Amino acid sequence: MGSAADTSDPAASAIRRNRWIFGVGTLGRDMVYTLSAFYLVIYLTDVLNVPDSTMWAVTVVVLVIRILDAILDPIVGALVDSTRSRWGQFRPWLALGGLVSGVFTVLLFTDTQLTGTSFVVVFALVNLLWGIAWSSHDIAYWGMLPALSLKPADRESLASTAKAFANVGQFAVVAAVPPIVSAISGREGGTPAAWQTVAIVASILMIVFMWVTILFVRERTDVDLDGQRTGLRELGRAIFRNDQLLWTATAFLLFMLGYGTTGAFGFYFFKYAYGDEKIFPVFALCVGVGQIAGLISFPWFARRWSRGTLYGWATGLICVVYVAFALAPMNIVILGIVAFLLFFLAAFIMLLMLVFQADTIEYGQWKLGQRN
Repeated sequence: MGSAADTSDPAASAIRRNRWIFGVGTLGRDMVYTLSAFYLVIYLTDVLNVPDSTMWAVTVVVLVIRILDAILDPIVGALVDSTRSRWGQFRPWLALGGLVSGVFTVLLFTDTQLTGTSFVVVFALVNLLWGIAWSSHDIAYWGMLPALSLKPADRESLASTAKAFANVGQFAVVAAVPPIVSAISGREGGTPAAWQTVAIVASILMIVFMWVTILFVRERTDVDLDGQRTGLRELGRAIFRNDQLLWTATAFLLFMLGYGTTGAFGFYFFKYAYGDEKIFPVFALCVGVGQIAGLISFPWFARRWSRGTLYGWATGLICVVYVAFALAPMNIVILGIVAFLLFFLAAFIMLLMLVFQADTIEYGQWKLGQRN
């Protein structure tokens, strides 16, 4: 009887359908993001052989751009909030933002033949525009999550499926890109043209998979999810008077500092500390399997323990595993096991953070009387 009832429930049927359609939309997005986050610096240092003096300037540029991103992202979010179109609130940003960020991804991995100050200026401009374009569709994509269901359990299901797709894209790039660029170019580490080819393919996949979500995902129509248009005053109010949003964002910031640093320096660790970068894809496979296993098993744990309990235990155990990683010998089996455990637990944190952020929208609407 329960199964028949679920089948006849339009809302339940829509959630099941949306789980896969929404999830597949981030498969290519995370391929592109990982290509930029993990391999752009490697492309600059090991493929273009950018001089150290120029790399110091590039490092400063990247830091400044990330700070600008932090300032611009809420403004982009306000623009998404204020969007009213025949295609809805989120779809225009997904379509246009995906196309533009794909173009700038290719430009990031294009050898301009410039050097010195000219290289830094062009790199800074392309990187800044890439960040703005990325934010426009990233905010719209995850901002769509609360519009798909008002039930926390449904959001957990939608988010876990989306994150599983994201991790498939992410770790496919982490593990596959080094051998692919070497195979295309016939040279260890690849050539600029080989990296540009990979960037083009990843960007096309991103756009194609995003259009699956754009065309076929179904938002709720039985409640008003639009809220009000968000001006600068409302933007500040929505952010700084929503205490739960601030705490969640602060916790996520601290987590991503560690998570991002761990991922960004993984290749260099195996190249310079371990002494063999060819082992890195094996390590990345352990990371990917661990994170996907965490996402798949999360619903089982969520049915037995509260979000707060899961978050506390995952955070504490991650600290323990980091200590174990620091003390582990240079043995790929031991490092692989530690990586599996670390990213298994990290999957819990990332998923909980995503759901927490979605929940702060309802909290803000309850506290401030406006949905942002």
